[in-house]
Amino acid sequence: MKETLLLTKHMRENPENSHLIDVYEKNNGYSAARKVLKEDNPGDVIEEIKTSNIRGRGGAGFPTGVKWGFLAEDQERYLVINADESEPGTFKDRILLERDPHQLIEGIIVTSFASNISKAFIYIRGEYAKPARRVQDAVEQAYEKGYLGKNIFDSGKDLDVVVHLGAGAYICGEETALLNSLEGRRGEPRLKPPYFPAVKGLYNKPTLVNNVETISSVPWIINNSGKDYAKLGVEGSTGTRIFSLSGHVNTPGNFEIEMGCSFGEFIDNFGNGIKENKSVKAYIPGGASAPWFTGEQLDIKMTIDDAIEFFEERKDIWKKLYPLQQVGLGYVRLGQPSNTLSGGEAQRLKLASFLLEANDNTPTLFIFDEPTTGLHFHDIQKLLNAFDALVERGHSILVIEHNLDVLKYADWLIELGPDGGDKGGQIVYEGKPEDIVNVKTETSRYLSEKFQ
Repeated sequence: MKETLLLTKHMRENPENSHLIDVYEKNNGYSAARKVLKEDNPGDVIEEIKTSNIRGRGGAGFPTGVKWGFLAEDQERYLVINADESEPGTFKDRILLERDPHQLIEGIIVTSFASNISKAFIYIRGEYAKPARRVQDAVEQAYEKGYLGKNIFDSGKDLDVVVHLGAGAYICGEETALLNSLEGRRGEPRLKPPYFPAVKGLYNKPTLVNNVETISSVPWIINNSGKDYAKLGVEGSTGTRIFSLSGHVNTPGNFEIEMGCSFGEFIDNFGNGIKENKSVKAYIPGGASAPWFTGEQLDIKMTIDDAIEFFEERKDIWKKLYPLQQVGLGYVRLGQPSNTLSGGEAQRLKLASFLLEANDNTPTLFIFDEPTTGLHFHDIQKLLNAFDALVERGHSILVIEHNLDVLKYADWLIELGPDGGDKGGQIVYEGKPEDIVNVKTETSRYLSEKFQ
């Protein structure tokens, strides 16, 4: 096993001057930006990102192309790059900011074009003084070249980029806390709803918030194709990622590899094993909020999808696994601790358990809170089919959701409002989904175009 260099190729080949714009352009830099601004339309770019199946490289792992499509219509929209890399032991964004800032800027240009955005902010961790200077220098170089500012690349499009140094608060890694900080307020999370950034974000305008690594991946996808990107990694988790390895390993550092590698292989092949030939007692696969895994869990690789294919002839096992695939959990690995699942994943796991109880005819009311969170758009239909299976067995389902596909699929839609907090809690609409466009509410104004 070896590294697959997409994000880090340029900096590896030009270790001393990879941050300079002239060096970046000599290595095909800004070709993706030129292409989309001169040849493509925004819808084509979003579809290419959807085809790549890239998930957000921050924490939630939400499908990036789907997220881009959630932005509410407004004359003023913002893009915010979350570079508040505060998790202990994580330093992948730092090298991207410090050693290849133009890759990020080019990704910002493409993303802004696709999402009709004319102003972007790069929110950098307060302690990252050198990376912040590098990014600021790169932004100024891009302005001098005409790649930022008015009429970029002679396209008629305008784009301004602001570099903002954070206040050094860990909580600002959470996207709504980051937005508060960016506005000069206390860095604390906002209530959701109503403050979903895609609807009400920075300065109460529709805002797209993405991680550094996510947006830095965009130029490669545009230059090569979403299909080629989707061939890398594993189904449901495509492409490459930069993993930061630290602790009692012989070779710590950042390594870019395809998704699908076990932690045991990663430590052995890239970290060159544990110091003094000792064994792993425990490891943490993510930030400080992630649970600790034991050494016995280093080599878990097989996903639910893999197991379904492997046990095709063992129907007794296959029947137990298939409901998990039905609810969109095919990418989950066998042996993965349940406390590592997100809230949406835990809900779908519970749903799968009820699908297994085929002979249970006791009518039950199921309440799901945002079950599509982190779910790839290809798998949403699987979830809806699972809902249908429950309804056919005489059960009832109440879903709290903002996904348009789920809203359209509902038999009955209830909107609570007219606002959040003390100004909410009233039923402002109930009826068929398609009829909500006939009333005048905040939601109906947004859905009127989406339901056409």
